[in-house]
Amino acid sequence: MRSRQEIPANAGARVALEEESGLAGDDPRRTVGSACVALKKCGRVVALGRSAGLELEREAGGPRAFQKRRGEVKRRHLFICWVVSIWILGGTGCSMSAVKEQNRRLKESNDRLISENNRLEEELAALQKKLSSPDRVTEVTSLKTNDPGRDGARVDADKDLLLLDDEVEVRKTPQGVTFRVPDRIFFALGQATLSVRGQRILEKVARIIDRDYPNRLIRVEGHTDDTPIRKVRHLYPTNWELSTARACTVVRFLVERCNVNAHRIYPAGFSYYRPTTNAKSPAAKSQNRRVEITVLNETT
Repeated sequence: MRSRQEIPANAGARVALEEESGLAGDDPRRTVGSACVALKKCGRVVALGRSAGLELEREAGGPRAFQKRRGEVKRRHLFICWVVSIWILGGTGCSMSAVKEQNRRLKESNDRLISENNRLEEELAALQKKLSSPDRVTEVTSLKTNDPGRDGARVDADKDLLLLDDEVEVRKTPQGVTFRVPDRIFFALGQATLSVRGQRILEKVARIIDRDYPNRLIRVEGHTDDTPIRKVRHLYPTNWELSTARACTVVRFLVERCNVNAHRIYPAGFSYYRPTTNAKSPAAKSQNRRVEITVLNETT
C-alpha cells in the first residue's frame, strides 16, 4: 500500500524538477538563448532526480516502487529535452529561411546595381569615344584660318564646333571650310521642309560663320542620290528641282532666321552628279544625299 504522503512528495519533486529546468511557469520558447540555457540545465535535472530518488525510495516503501517513480521522472526528463530540441531546430530553420530570403533579395539588388553601373560606363565610354574620335578631332583641330583679323587662331578652340551634331562633318577643303550634313537630319524623304533638329544645327553653324568668317562667301549645296522622283513628282519633277529646293530652304533659314548677310550666300543644286561614292548600296545612296555649307576662301 502506498502512503498518502507519496503523492504530495512526488508532486513536490516534479515542481522542483520543472523549476530547476527553467520550464515552469513562463513559456521557455521566448528566445533561442533561453532554450539553450534549458538544455544546459537538463544535466542538472538528472542530478536533482538522483537526489530526489533517495527520498522517494524511503517514502515509497521499497526499491521496486522507487524504480517505477524513477522511470516516470526519466521519461518526463526525456520528454522535456525532446520538446526543447524540436523547438530549437524549428526556430533555427525559420531563422535560416528568413536569412536566405534576405540574402537572395540583396543579391538581386546588387546584380541590378552592377548592371546599371555597367550600362552607364558603356554610355560614358561611347560618348568619350565620339568626342575623341580621330576623324572628328582631326577635322576640327586641323581647321585654321588665314584671316588676318583672327591672327591664325585655331578653330579647335571653338566650342560651337564641338557641340555640333555627331553626324555633321567639318572639313578643310581647297575651296574653304565645309560643313557636310546628311539630308535625313534636315529633311524627310522627298521633302524640302526643314526639320527642328536641322534648324538647331543651322543656328550653331550660323554663329560660327558670323563670328569666325564675317566676310567670306558662303555656298549652300544640295545633293541627292540617283533614285528617280516618283511620289512628289508634281512638286519636284527631277532631282535637279529637289536638290535646288533643299539648298534654297537652308539659305532662306540662314538669312531670315539667323541674320546671315544675304549678299554673301547663295544656293546650288547638283542633283546626283557629284556623289561622294559610286556604290549602289542603300548606305552609299544615303551618304550621297546631303547638304554642304562651304565657307569659301573668297571674300565679298
